[in-house]
Amino acid sequence: MKMKRKVIKYILLFALPGLFACAAGNYSKLRIEIPGEPGIDLTPYETIALTNFLVENDSTKFDLNQDFIEYFSFELKQNLNKNIEIKDLVPPDSDSFEDAAFWQSRFPDLKKTLLFTGDLSFREESRKALIQKKEDKFETPFQPLPKLAQQRFYAIELDVFLIDAATGDSIFSRNFKERRTYSNPNQTTRFAYYDLLQVVKDKLIKSLSGKRQTQDRYLINK
Repeated sequence: MKMKRKVIKYILLFALPGLFACAAGNYSKLRIEIPGEPGIDLTPYETIALTNFLVENDSTKFDLNQDFIEYFSFELKQNLNKNIEIKDLVPPDSDSFEDAAFWQSRFPDLKKTLLFTGDLSFREESRKALIQKKEDKFETPFQPLPKLAQQRFYAIELDVFLIDAATGDSIFSRNFKERRTYSNPNQTTRFAYYDLLQVVKDKLIKSLSGKRQTQDRYLINK
């Protein structure tokens, strides 16, 4: 315990001057580029072919798969600089994504092509929650009471697989679970769906391309 206290003491001794320098404004703010996580090697492939996704428990009034394919066919072309094709195939079940023989038999003539496939589920719920208003900047004898309000909750979950069409082997897979709550009781389901798709797209493109990120850093001036 004594040793732990000594370590904390020394850390504070070194950290405090830097904190006081920042508080006094003796620092410079820099914007630097940080390399992203290494992406996968897409150079051997000229084309990405999107299949229909295996959609589970679809209760929406629009076509989840159709909107998904249209959205990602555009985004992949813009961000990965590959030829984009759409194949009219629905995976029979979730086990097929690891079945190399299945994919080889379906697309025996495709060369230098990655199959973009997977499964997808999307759900919405209506929930009631206590909403606390922000406190007034002026003190008042009456504090606002939290109100019971209706909220719309949306969640998307999908597994994405990139499969080498020539070998049938999966070279990339990732699971996404994204959730979002809206206070607007009239929030449209389709808007929320695209809102969540954008979150998935940003994470997926980052994983595939390893794009650089811009971050802020502070240089303390002595």
